[in-house]
Order: sequence, then structure tokens, then C-alpha cells
Amino acid sequence: SLDIPLTINRKSILRDSFLKLEDLPPIELPSPPPLYTRRRDAGDQHVPLQVLGWPMKMEELSVWIDKHCPLPNFDENNKRIVALRYIRCELPKGHRRHATVHDPAEPRRLKWCYVVATNRTQEDMDHGKDMALIDAFRVALDCKTAPQWYRVQNV
Repeated sequence: SLDIPLTINRKSILRDSFLKLEDLPPIELPSPPPLYTRRRDAGDQHVPLQVLGWPMKMEELSVWIDKHCPLPNFDENNKRIVALRYIRCELPKGHRRHATVHDPAEPRRLKWCYVVATNRTQEDMDHGKDMALIDAFRVALDCKTAPQWYRVQNV
């Protein structure tokens, strides 16, 4: 049985393995949803909580850790746990949020999503227009695609 590191040794991350800002293709951001409304306050006008981000399957977490910080003696489950921690450390400070979301492409499967913005407040929705922030996420997640809006599970 291997111990999963509780602290992140950022020196073990392979810095050359990440995308460079200049290599990111241009993206078009999706239209934002209306602001969130609580069910009891909204009547027929309820708007569910949504997040702007990139959902990841558990298999994609293993691929990320194998590319950026190989752990040859770890099983797949432990690699995923370490990947979750390492990715959070790579995200900009003050923006290290995640949510469990429904992906319309795979309606029966929940995914882990790294969150740039939500529709909870206008201030938070404005984060979804900040291209520097979005590009920092794209570099950390090794993702060339644009973030999308997803409905949060159990809210």
C-alpha cells in the first residue's frame, strides 16, 4: 500500500510538459446563462446554478498526472487523487474551485469540473469574461478548448 502525498511537491511537476500561452488557439466564449435564482424565491422563473469550466472524467485525470508528474508505482485511483490535488495547485490563487456537473454530452455521467465562474452573482459571472484567467486555467488543465456552462449537481 502506497501513501498518497498530503503535501504537493511542486518541484516534481514537469514544467516543460504544459502548454505555453502562445500555443493556445483562440477561443470563442459561450453565452452566459441568466443569474441564478433560488427555487423558493423564483416561482416559475427558477434559474439553476451553473458553472463555467472544463469537466474531466476520472480517466482524464490519470492522463494529466501521467503527462505532468508521472507516478509509476501508483495505481489508477491513487493517481487520480494526486491529480486532483496537483491541478488545484496549478490554478490561479483565489480561483481554485471545483464542482460536480452534468455534461449534456454524457447525461448519465457526472464529471469533476474546474470552475472559472458561476452564475451566482454578476461579479462571479464577470470572471467568465476574463481571458487572462481563462488562459491560466487552460494552461493548468492542458486544455485547448473553451470552457462551457454546466448545471451543478445537487444544488
